[in-house]
Amino acid sequence: MNCQCEPEALCRFLGDEMDAEERQSMETHLGQCTDCTRMLAALRVTDRCLEQLDQIEPDAATLLDVRRAMACERQRSHDDSLMTMDEVAEYLRLDPDEFERVASQVPAFEFAGKVLVRRSQLLEWVRQRERTYANAEAGSLVTGILAFPGKAGVA
Repeated sequence: MNCQCEPEALCRFLGDEMDAEERQSMETHLGQCTDCTRMLAALRVTDRCLEQLDQIEPDAATLLDVRRAMACERQRSHDDSLMTMDEVAEYLRLDPDEFERVASQVPAFEFAGKVLVRRSQLLEWVRQRERTYANAEAGSLVTGILAFPGKAGVA
């Protein structure tokens, strides 16, 4: 196409997704532009061909696979989002005083005068703290068993 008309605009015209002013402007343009007139005709043929295709209803397993893939993609894109320190405190369900005690340990960086945290790094930081806590708990349990061998298994 030699003109500056966007193909998306032709699709919106074909789908009746334009307001009256845009539609009038497109109709005027189509009266003068043979490239866009040909493209619109091709789009109409394509639409008619697509309408003739059989509708395929996917089985439950396929739907589940697609939903899982979409959820993974949403999670992946969500994990890389940036959070402010206030959002981090809210996410961790800490009041300001509690958060102040751990804020210096959070994997944060400064950008444009704001302290930000990448969600994926925050989640990894939380996982590391969970592992540390679990290991410490397991260690104290073993220590307790070794210190009082006759009490093993007693709650």
